[in-house]
Amino acid sequence: MDFFDFGPNSDGTTNYRTAAFAWYGFGLSVIPIIPGTKKTAVKWDEWHEKRSPASIDEYWSKHPDHEVGFIVGDEIIVFDADSPEAIAELCQLEEAFDLTPDLVVTTKKGEHHYFRRAAGTYAKSDSHSTEDHPERIDVKTGRAMVVLPPSPGKEIRYREVDEADELSEVGQDFIDAVFGHNGRQPPRRAPDVPEVTVSEGDVGQNARKCELLLAHVDPDDGGYDAWLHTGMAIYHETGGSEEGCLLWNRWSARGAKYKGLTEIRAKWASFANYSGTPITIATICKLLADRGIDWQQVLAADEEPFEIIEDAVVEIEAPHPLRSFSITGQHKQLVENMKEEVYVMDGLALRGQYSLLYAAPNTGKTLITLKLLSQSIEAGRVDPGDAFYVNMDDNYRGLMDKLAFAERYGFHMLAPGFQDFSESALKRAIIELSETGRAQGVVIVLDTLKKFVNLMDKNDSAGFNRWMRQFVLGGGTVIALAHVNKKRSADGKLVHAGTSDMMEDADCAYILDVVEDDAVQQRRTVEFVNTKCRGNVVDRAAYRYCTVRRQTYEALLDSVVLVGEGDLETVRQAEKMRVDQPVVDAVMSCIAGGHTKKMELVKEAALMSNVSQRDVQAVLDIYTGTDPAAARWTCTVGQRGAKIYTLLAHTSETSA
Repeated sequence: MDFFDFGPNSDGTTNYRTAAFAWYGFGLSVIPIIPGTKKTAVKWDEWHEKRSPASIDEYWSKHPDHEVGFIVGDEIIVFDADSPEAIAELCQLEEAFDLTPDLVVTTKKGEHHYFRRAAGTYAKSDSHSTEDHPERIDVKTGRAMVVLPPSPGKEIRYREVDEADELSEVGQDFIDAVFGHNGRQPPRRAPDVPEVTVSEGDVGQNARKCELLLAHVDPDDGGYDAWLHTGMAIYHETGGSEEGCLLWNRWSARGAKYKGLTEIRAKWASFANYSGTPITIATICKLLADRGIDWQQVLAADEEPFEIIEDAVVEIEAPHPLRSFSITGQHKQLVENMKEEVYVMDGLALRGQYSLLYAAPNTGKTLITLKLLSQSIEAGRVDPGDAFYVNMDDNYRGLMDKLAFAERYGFHMLAPGFQDFSESALKRAIIELSETGRAQGVVIVLDTLKKFVNLMDKNDSAGFNRWMRQFVLGGGTVIALAHVNKKRSADGKLVHAGTSDMMEDADCAYILDVVEDDAVQQRRTVEFVNTKCRGNVVDRAAYRYCTVRRQTYEALLDSVVLVGEGDLETVRQAEKMRVDQPVVDAVMSCIAGGHTKKMELVKEAALMSNVSQRDVQAVLDIYTGTDPAAARWTCTVGQRGAKIYTLLAHTSETSA
C-alpha cells in the first residue's frame, strides 16, 4: 500500500490519520491543524516531545477531521510561490542553479517546493504581500509551520523520493539568491547580542533607545512576526506606556501595511496577557545585526556631549534636507549634455541611453551589434576612440577575429586577462568617468551582461543599474547583450533571463529571435522586437546573414543586411509553411485514406506527424477554405453536425 494515496474514509471524509502517518514516515515533524485554519491544535514543543506513532494514532483517532501540517525545522526549507509570477521566478532560479525539487505541492494560490538544507547553511523564514509583490517567494524553515496534503487546497503535484533525507539539497548560494530576488539582504547568523542595559524606571530613555534603533529598520522587512515582536519589545522596555504605544505607531506608519492607530492599540493591549519569555530590546538589536548594522554605534552616536552656552541664545536655521539636492539653476549646463537623438545602432540604440539586447546563444546579437557599430563609426555618429567593446564571453579564436575587426574600424577591444583588465576595473573606470564629467560621448558594449552582474540577485542588479544610470546621465552610452531563458512563454515568445529589474531600469530593450533558418540557402533571418523604449527607436527591425560554415568572421560581418518589412513578411510566410508542412502532409494523407471526420482526422494526423492534437487543430483551421492559393482542403457539415473534410482538387492530385 502507498500511504501517499490519501484515499477517503468509508464515510467519504478525508483520511487525515493515514496522511499523518505517511508524512511522519516520510520524515516530517507532523502536527495537527484546526480545520479550516492555519493554526496548530496543540502546543508545538509539548507535541514534539511526545510525538510518536502511538500519539499520532491516539490524536487523529479522537480528532479525525483535524488537518495535517508540519514544523519545518532546520533540516528542510520550503519555498512558497503564491502567484504565477512567483512560480516563474522560482523555476527560473532553480534552473539557474541546476536544481530540481523532488517534492512539489500545489496550493490554492501556487506551489510549495521542498528542499533539504545543506550542512552549515543559514536561513530564516520570510514572507511578503503577494498583492504588493506578486513576484516574491516566501521562505519557510526553522519553527515555521506548513500545511500538508490532503488538507484543503493542498495536493501533491509530484514526489520523486520516499524520505525527506533524500530531497534535493540547496546551498547557501541558492538561499541567498532567493533572498536577493526578494529584495532582502542574504540571511546570516548574527553574532551574539550582548546584554543591552536599560533603566527600568526611565521610560523616556528606554523609548529613546528603541526609537534610535528603529530608525534603521523597515517595518515591512521581516514580515508580520518581526513587526509584532518589535512591538512586544517596545512594550517591555517602556512598561506598556502610552509613549511606547505611540512610538510603535509612528514606526509602523512608515510601512506599506500600516492599518492605523486602532489596530496598534488593540495589539498593544493584548501584550499585557503575554506570559512567555520576555521579548526585549535585544530583539530590535538583532534586527539591526541581521542587516549588518552596528547597533552599539547607533546608540553611542546619541551620547556625544553638547557644549552648553548660557550667556547667549543663538538661532540657526537648520539646512533644508532636500534643498541641497536641487538642480534648479543648472538648466543651461544640462542642456549642453543633451545632444540631439543620434543612433549608435541604427534605429535600435540611441546615444546617451542604457540599452539591453536579449537573445539566445548563436542567434547573431554580437554579430549584428558589431556590424551596426561599425556603420555608425563610418557615418561619423560614433568616435571610434571613445567606443569600447568589452568581450567577456568568447574563446581565443573568437577574440582574435573580433580584435581584427576592431582594429579595422579603430574602436577599442577589452578582454579579461589582457592588460590587467577585469570586471572590477571596468566598474572603477565607469565610476571615474561619471564623477569627473568625462562620460560624454563614450560608448560601451558589454558582452555579455551576466559576466558583470548576477541577474538573479535583485540587490546586485540594483547596484549595477545605479552606476550604469550615473554613467548615461553623464552623457555615456551602454549597450548590454544578454541571454534569454531556455523555456519560452506560453504563447511561444522568448523571455529575458534574470529578474525584471534589469529591463525596468534600462532605457531601451529588445529581444532578438530567429524568423527563418534556411539550411538550403544557408542564411538566417532574425528580428529585434522592442519591449521597452524611451526615445525614437523602432518597434521592430530584421536582419539577415549568411550561415555558410567555415567562412571568415569578416565575411560573416559583411553578409549582414537589413531586411525590409515586405521581404520579412514573405520570409515569415515561407517559414510558417515550412514548419507546418509535415502536419499538412499528414492531414492530407489521412483525408485521402478516408479519415474525413474532424475528431478522427485530428487524432490520426497527430499520431502520424508526432505533434499534439492542438497543433493539428491549428493547422487544420489555417488551411481550410476554397482558395487554392492558400487552402488545402474544404470543410462541410454532415449529419448531426459532423464536420467533414475534403481535399481540394489540386491538392488531391498532388497527394495521389
